[in-house]
Amino acid sequence: MSLLDRMSGINLDEGNDSKIPVHQFYSALVQYFLGRLSEATIKTQFGIVDGTDLSEWNWLKGKFDASLDKERFLLRLNCLFLLAERRLFGYDAKATIQTEINAIP
Repeated sequence: MSLLDRMSGINLDEGNDSKIPVHQFYSALVQYFLGRLSEATIKTQFGIVDGTDLSEWNWLKGKFDASLDKERFLLRLNCLFLLAERRLFGYDAKATIQTEINAIP
């Protein structure tokens, strides 16, 4: 399963319960940024254990770690997934989401 698909709900079949709630994921990332949650705890809680999920987590974490403004990165990531959840403003494909995440400084 793809973390980006699970966050955005894109490419999930009807009735698939693996969707990760955006607000809870964002809140967990903020707590991680503040040093209150570990990476392992977040991965366990959201079932990020292997395959594409883990690869995309490592990619997102690498983008976060490289970001000069981590608060802004998290805010933009949250906004992006909130829009993608509802397929608003063209955020309706995984490739679009990846492109937008790569554009976050």
